[in-house]
Amino acid sequence: MQARAVIPEILDSLPPDDRRARRSRRELRFINALMGNTRWILSCLSEAVPGTEVHELGAGDGCLLRKLATRGFRVCGYDLLPRPADSCKSLCWQQGDFLQSEALFKGIVTGSLILHHLEAGDLHRLGKRLKGADQLLFVEPLRSHLALLQGCVLKPLLGPVTRHDMIASIRAGFRLGELPLMLGLDDEWKVEETMTLRGGYRLRAMRL
Repeated sequence: MQARAVIPEILDSLPPDDRRARRSRRELRFINALMGNTRWILSCLSEAVPGTEVHELGAGDGCLLRKLATRGFRVCGYDLLPRPADSCKSLCWQQGDFLQSEALFKGIVTGSLILHHLEAGDLHRLGKRLKGADQLLFVEPLRSHLALLQGCVLKPLLGPVTRHDMIASIRAGFRLGELPLMLGLDDEWKVEETMTLRGGYRLRAMRL
């Protein structure tokens, strides 16, 4: 498979209330569920201590954070979109580009289908903010021929925005060994990488 190619995705250029954007976000929730992303993250956190901070990058509609809040975690979401109207009162929300801050993250940092938007230099900048975290959980597109084939199978079910962005996301996705290197994860981390049969790349890193 060829090298990563990060190109602009249509959804990122649309106003939040645009009809095409709303449809694409619904389809992304469907793809997330199909890939089992939220289930995997929740499973990884099943033994985490309630009260632990959990920061979600690209939190979207806040669905994952709402589930974590009910389990007693202190949650904070980061997204270009405004705070979801139906979010719980305890939710901390920071609207904007999470790369604009240099403050270190604490606790657990997670994200689903967000890091593939970033070039290698931005991933390195993010890695500096992750130095204060205890655990990282990220799910991204796997950059592979199989994932592209699976994307083509899904195309008839999706609108034009998601059809374009899905293929762009796969081409910007990751293969084993790439993301830990770009984030600068050193020997202070225990890194676990897995590939799924549904086109997913999963990274779990725990501070030693």
